[in-house]
Amino acid sequence: MDFAKLTDINYARILIRPRTTIRAIVDRDPRDRVIVLVVISGFVSALALAVQSRSPAAFMIGTRTIPVIAATTMRKIRIAQIVAAPVLAVVFLYINGALLRWAGGLLGGAAKSVEVRAALGWSSIPSMLSALFMLVAGLIDPVPAFVAGDPHRAIAMLASHWPHLAVIEALTVYVLVITLKCIGEVHGFSAWRALGALAIEIGVWAGCAIVLAITVPLVAVFLFR
Repeated sequence: MDFAKLTDINYARILIRPRTTIRAIVDRDPRDRVIVLVVISGFVSALALAVQSRSPAAFMIGTRTIPVIAATTMRKIRIAQIVAAPVLAVVFLYINGALLRWAGGLLGGAAKSVEVRAALGWSSIPSMLSALFMLVAGLIDPVPAFVAGDPHRAIAMLASHWPHLAVIEALTVYVLVITLKCIGEVHGFSAWRALGALAIEIGVWAGCAIVLAITVPLVAVFLFR
């Protein structure tokens, strides 16, 4: 990536004028930097999650918490998340791009899969900002592990970190709005209809999860009876 691309104004413009920006990008080259953006977003998000995640405490001895998952095992899980996330981000970019192209088509959209992937890739920029906030917040003020089976302690822990959680929720809504506007623009319809396409996509994933939840135990019973 050359210096001109590193300083591209579109990185900032997508945050305030998502429709105009994604339309200009798609008209010029819908494949431009999409994979790079998704890979970086996946890596930063996984890094933030690794910093934020804590193994639940099985019990406490005085002020010392005994985790459910050993520290060395938890470290391996975090490393695996960070390594796998960029690859999975690209895989799901193509899967979700195809699903949202199909779902949008059902609602009258006219985007191609490559254009939907461009919308998803460039709308990952606000996701990066949200992940960076989580990363910095997790390093400055890490959320303590809560005791498994103790909802009162978990609620107290969440209440003590409400400013942190409130900012994350606000950023999550902002990311969703930017994503819907980008998807709506490439399909040629409103953000509300893009929300409908996203709901269809989520329904497809939920259906797949239900099928797997029913099929896997049945297969296991058949194989090991």
